[in-house]
Amino acid sequence: MRNPKLLLIGCFTIFTSSTLAAADIVSNGLAFNIINYDLQTAGVTYPDEVQQEQTDYSAENIVIPASFEFEGKIWNVIEIGDYAFSQCNSLESITLPPGLTKIGRYAFFKDDKLRDIVGGENIKSIGGYAFGYCSELDKVPFSDIISEIGDYAFAYCNGLADFKSGVNLKMLGIGAFYGCSGLKNVDLSDFRYEIGADCFSHCTSLANLSLNTVLSEIPEGCFENCVSLKSFDFPASLRLIGKRAFYGCSGLCELSISDTLSEIGDYAFCNCVNISSWENLAHNLIIGEGVFDNLSEIKKIYIAGMEDLPRYSFANCSGLETIELGAELARIDEYAFNGSENIKEIYSISTIPPVISINAFENSVEQDATLFVRKGTKIMYEQDAQWCRFKNIVETDTFPFTGLEIVDNEKEFSISDKKIVVPSDSGTVLKVYDLNGKLLRIISKESNDADLTLSSGFYIVTDRAKPHKVIIP
Repeated sequence: MRNPKLLLIGCFTIFTSSTLAAADIVSNGLAFNIINYDLQTAGVTYPDEVQQEQTDYSAENIVIPASFEFEGKIWNVIEIGDYAFSQCNSLESITLPPGLTKIGRYAFFKDDKLRDIVGGENIKSIGGYAFGYCSELDKVPFSDIISEIGDYAFAYCNGLADFKSGVNLKMLGIGAFYGCSGLKNVDLSDFRYEIGADCFSHCTSLANLSLNTVLSEIPEGCFENCVSLKSFDFPASLRLIGKRAFYGCSGLCELSISDTLSEIGDYAFCNCVNISSWENLAHNLIIGEGVFDNLSEIKKIYIAGMEDLPRYSFANCSGLETIELGAELARIDEYAFNGSENIKEIYSISTIPPVISINAFENSVEQDATLFVRKGTKIMYEQDAQWCRFKNIVETDTFPFTGLEIVDNEKEFSISDKKIVVPSDSGTVLKVYDLNGKLLRIISKESNDADLTLSSGFYIVTDRAKPHKVIIP
């Protein structure tokens, strides 16, 4: 017979004997509370210390009846209440009646011998911590019919190997499968709703993962330290990857992310030490602090579409050798490349040097690496309070990632009063782009009289597919 006392196990708090109220009914060796007198429904609960003598919660096998008689009436059992069988250390098998629809919070918490659950074909809801630490449980019960799985419902169920969500599941709580070290396969292809934070965190054997194609968010800590996860397809509709979502997933080798992604939270891919390449990060993104910290296998990165590189963004990337900074980049925060000591080449496309904080790069990089900048902009970098720390600044019109190569070949246009003018006898059509590659306007001889004044700055102009760098003073 269990002896309830206060237990603190990780982040879980278990009830004390002083919190146990007497059950309404004792019948068939179990304690019940009345749920609804008019409907004559009841739920299994825990007995108080006096009622323990009339019940047997220490049995290895327990059968919950579909109904029982009390005061001349038949009462139907529709739920297992909070803490009902918590810490029943001898319980190995339990049989549930067909009328049961709910399993309450902590209902089977830390029943470390529970393996077989029979029946329960109409269960709709599993409460928080309901099966936490049930280490012998080898499959998720009722997975094809339930609609709600509460917070930490199956935390540390190390015997679980597979989980496939049913079409009825609408809620997957915080940490629902936290620390399930034996969980290898997760199929959420039928799950269209929000996943709880830390849902599969520390599932160290998780190797196969399928997500619904309409999923828009991977929440905070969702797959943290899932070290066996090597790759999977990010949903095409994905917009947000939360903080620490893949922190410590050291098995991940590559990233292929949808261009719908708009934000990556702090340390989302930190310590994913084996990622050596990624696809489709060259679009507008907001990234948090330390997102790519300690990606030691990355050798080259192209940072495009980002306006700000926060602290520790690419810190401790010991294999990083080449960086290309996109024209949109406006700021590099302190320690962004802290510990990335092997950088040899930095290409900065922007004609205006990005604001750079002190200690953004290692001193050795500032001394030994080559900083490549656009022709005509070297003096701006040399006069900048921080970029001037780079000892090797070289002008270029060739950038390796973008393939951008600007040549000053013979132009079929002229510049007058901040206007680009096409000769009247020419059939040339010009296309004017900003340095982000955005088409600003199309110019022909018919448009010479139009108001085509350009503001001061740098532009790329093409005539007959030939590119030219143009400076409007």
